[in-house]
Amino acid sequence: MTVSNDQLSAYLDGELPPEEMKSVAAAIAADDDLRARVEALAASDLLLKRAYSAIDDSPMPDAVTALLKAPAGKVVPLRRPQAAPRWAMPLAASVALGAGLALGLFLNDPVRMAPSGGGVLAGAISPADPLYAALDKTPSGDRVAIAGAREVSLVLSFETADGRYCREFTLEDASRAARAIACRENGLWSLKIAAADEKSGGGYATAASGVSAAFDAGARALGADQPLDRAREDALLKAGWSGGGD
Repeated sequence: MTVSNDQLSAYLDGELPPEEMKSVAAAIAADDDLRARVEALAASDLLLKRAYSAIDDSPMPDAVTALLKAPAGKVVPLRRPQAAPRWAMPLAASVALGAGLALGLFLNDPVRMAPSGGGVLAGAISPADPLYAALDKTPSGDRVAIAGAREVSLVLSFETADGRYCREFTLEDASRAARAIACRENGLWSLKIAAADEKSGGGYATAASGVSAAFDAGARALGADQPLDRAREDALLKAGWSGGGD
């Protein structure tokens, strides 16, 4: 029996019809590889749920909404930074995690918030959005300028357990900064995790430990702790990120 990741997720949530639940359970019992996939998905779900609960009552900070509502514009390459390791980018953050909420990034459309008013931010990125081109074409370690005197820095790329390709990046202007992860799904980039904070005195304030841990837990659950090497990323850039959820 071939079991998709969607079926496994529904199985873990108890959302399959009774007969299908029995069939999937039997398949898991008979297949070590399938059982390992279930265990990996269950672990990821637990990490994400813990991350969500840590920031469930946090409102979306003004910093991230201001950055996301800026007008679209042409992407202009900048000089490659001399060094841009992930650990060398301390970023104070208020975290917003979630999936499925439609969002027009960098367009004039207002940012739509979760009905509860909580800090939930996610959704497909329009191909017309300047961020989309940056995600599609820019190597990790490079920085590009977009409209509104903002800069996007690509930090790293990675592959999730279920085969999607994702990219971690930062977005900033003179007074605000954001860190985020977008994943390639059905041929489009979709925002999965975003964190933002006001800059102060040329640097960043220290994020609350619980908030920072929540973002990091979500990133680890997706697989950001195992980045792709440069050769693999270069190949995907040339291939237009084909495969991996496309």
